[in-house]
Amino acid sequence: PLLLILTQVHGNEPAGYYAVHELFQRIDQEYQNKADFDYRGQIVALRGNLAAIASGQRFIDEDFNRIWTDERVKQIQNSSKKKIWNMRKQSNILLYFLSLYSFLQE
Repeated sequence: PLLLILTQVHGNEPAGYYAVHELFQRIDQEYQNKADFDYRGQIVALRGNLAAIASGQRFIDEDFNRIWTDERVKQIQNSSKKKIWNMRKQSNILLYFLSLYSFLQE
């Protein structure tokens, strides 16, 4: 399986990033401490709003929580579903998507 993790869609919400960092450290520890540890799958972690992260702000131009009209959601759903479905069909891979948000702000 492939796990895609998205963190810091809002630049001032670092808890998801910290959680992913901890996850990778623990996986590394398992490999170091247990000779028979065998993780089968892939994890890809992404940080969302790099400009806002660099400036320590929630957002730069638009707050992503305020842009979701019904029409925009439908457009994205249709486009994303097609892309994800085609990617999954081509690769024959089990795909999970996790988006991490938090109330912890710096």
